[in-house]
Amino acid sequence: MFQGRGPRSAAIGFAFAVFLSIGGNSFAGISTPAIREAVVLVPGTFNSVAVGGVEWDPVRRVVEMYPYFSEAIVNAVEKQGYPVYVIRGLAPFGKFEQNGDQVIRQIEEWLKSQPFGKDKVQLTLVGHSAGGFYSLYAASKNPKLPIRRIITLASPMQGMELADDVFSSGWLGRGLELLCQNLGSGFFNLEGLTGLRTPSVESFLSQLHLPKDIFVHTIAPSQPIAPSFWEGRNAKYLSILFSELGKWIGKDSDGVVSVESAYGRSAKILNVEDDEVRIHPMTSLPAPLDHTEQVLDYRVLRLLGVKETDWVHDQQVELFSRMIDEAKRSE
Repeated sequence: MFQGRGPRSAAIGFAFAVFLSIGGNSFAGISTPAIREAVVLVPGTFNSVAVGGVEWDPVRRVVEMYPYFSEAIVNAVEKQGYPVYVIRGLAPFGKFEQNGDQVIRQIEEWLKSQPFGKDKVQLTLVGHSAGGFYSLYAASKNPKLPIRRIITLASPMQGMELADDVFSSGWLGRGLELLCQNLGSGFFNLEGLTGLRTPSVESFLSQLHLPKDIFVHTIAPSQPIAPSFWEGRNAKYLSILFSELGKWIGKDSDGVVSVESAYGRSAKILNVEDDEVRIHPMTSLPAPLDHTEQVLDYRVLRLLGVKETDWVHDQQVELFSRMIDEAKRSE
């Protein structure tokens, strides 16, 4: 079970988030001073409006909805001996810097609330989608945080092809960019969407300076395009929407981010000594899940009529059970 979950999502947020199929957040804390390693899960875009899981409460006879990372994911990491803290309350479409600052604040507050100090724990940050950028920003801006490694999962480290195409499509792209920049703050802040373009990602990464002893690992999930409309309901294929987006991307992808961009072999990040940070693509770790299946609870997918949802559960457990130890072995 999750520990210390975030606020329950409203019904309208549930429907909206499931349709968008990205994002969310929740929380679980550490309770023993003997722990020297812990894991922080960092949500991506649409984080505070997406549903990670649903559960029937037989006592209150209500359906509880939890944001972002599925229960299977949190349990899988905890079973490896790592306590889990999940970032919550980020701006759904906020800029990398805005949400990165919130990640810093939450980690600092969490460390203060624990019986051990920050000098007695090492953190692994796992950032999904844009959450990878929030994690990198946090490590760069506050090098005193005890972050040992950052694992990005489906983060467009070389930019997002879809964003490049959309924002460069003449008057429509320019109008959308103005809308994102001027719509407002808080929930309606869409500035983070423009930051997914290739030039914007390159500019963002060029301004980072990571502590010298931090490792960066990248995971690039992918799924085949559905061979037919009906197979788009099978969890082992990209959904109908993601299949169309996958065709648009024109490369192996998870329906949102290409494998090439997620591995980030051409991405350039410097450390505090202006040496280039080595990025470790985790090519040996299978991740045959689309962008939403990587984090969404299999029971939510089942409610949407998706088939083979138990397979999604098993793949999430396999992925999150192995990623941290696999990363350690490559360091």
